[in-house]
Amino acid sequence: MLAVARREALEESGIDGVVVAAARPFDLDIHEIPAHGNEPEHFHYDVRYLLIAPETATVQTSAESKELRWFTYADLQEWDLDPGLRRLIGKWNALAIKRAHAP
Repeated sequence: MLAVARREALEESGIDGVVVAAARPFDLDIHEIPAHGNEPEHFHYDVRYLLIAPETATVQTSAESKELRWFTYADLQEWDLDPGLRRLIGKWNALAIKRAHAP
C-alpha cells in the first residue's frame, strides 16, 4: 500500500521525490459512502501515510486534483474540513509538538 500512496502523491501533486516518514500508516479513516446509481451504500477506507515533500518541491494540479497549495496550521483552523481530516491534522499537530519538545 505504501507504493500506491507514493504513486498517488506524485500523480495528484506532481511532486517527485517524496520521502516516506514511516512505512506504517499514519491514519486510517473509515467513512460511509451513500448509495449512488447501481452502487449500494458502503464504507470507504482511506489508509493515510506520512510523506514529506522535498524543500524545493512545487505543486502542479492534475485531472485528479482540484486545488493544491502550501498552507499553515493556522490556515487550517479557518477551513470547513470533514471530521476525518480534522482528526488527521490533530494527530500531526500533536506529533509536531511532541518532536519540538523532545530532548
